[in-house]
Amino acid sequence: MVDKAAYVMEAAEARTALVEDGGADRGGLSVTAEKWVPIIEVPVSNLKVFLHKKKREGFSILGLEQTANSIPLDQYDFPKKTLHLYYVLVLGREKEGIPVEIIHILDACIEIPQLGVVRSLNVHVSGAIALWEYTRQQRSV
Repeated sequence: MVDKAAYVMEAAEARTALVEDGGADRGGLSVTAEKWVPIIEVPVSNLKVFLHKKKREGFSILGLEQTANSIPLDQYDFPKKTLHLYYVLVLGREKEGIPVEIIHILDACIEIPQLGVVRSLNVHVSGAIALWEYTRQQRSV
C-alpha cells in the first residue's frame, strides 16, 4: 500500500507513513516520495501503545471503517490544521478492517459513502480518497 499511496500522502502534506511491521515494501516506492514522507514500521502488537502515545501528544486518532457510528466522509469536518493539531488516520487490513480493540481508541470513525452492492474499496484507494477530502477541506478554509 505504501508504494501506491506515497504520492497522495505527500500531496496531502502527510508527515509520516505508519505501516505494519514488514509492510513497507520499498521495492516499488518512488525515491522522491520516500524522501518526503518518512516511513515508520510498527508491529501490530505495539499499535495500541503507539496510538495512545500519539493521543497524549495531542494527535486526533481517526479510523476509516464502516461501523454503526461512522460519520460519512462528506459530512465529517476536519478542523483547520494548526501547529498543534495533527491526525493519525488508521486504515484497516483489506478483508478484516480495523480490529475492534483499535476502534475503541479512535476519536472518530469515518466512512466513504458508497451506492453499490459491494460496499468495499481497496485500502490504498480508501486512504487516497480520505486524504483528498482532508486536503480539499484544508484548501477551502
